Amino acid sequence: MCILNTAEFCLDNECLVDDVSALLNQLQDQRDILTKQLDSLTNFLVKMGVENEKEQRDVDLLKGFMKGIANIFGNPVSPKIAP
Repeated sequence: MCILNTAEFCLDNECLVDDVSALLNQLQDQRDILTKQLDSLTNFLVKMGVENEKEQRDVDLLKGFMKGIANIFGNPVSPKIAP
């Protein structure tokens, strides 16, 4: 069962200890995934900010950062960035 379904089931019915434990495990796993995504996004933002402020920006590098951010959110794209 997905997290939302489990939580809704527990709201409408009596949950067993095992159900609550499973929900806690799923939430902890999701937290770990989101923490890794946030760390990756933070690193990309810092690196992009530094590169974007350079007088001679590396457009290919910036495109790579954009692709990386898109991949973090599960939406691969080909960004257009002006030099």
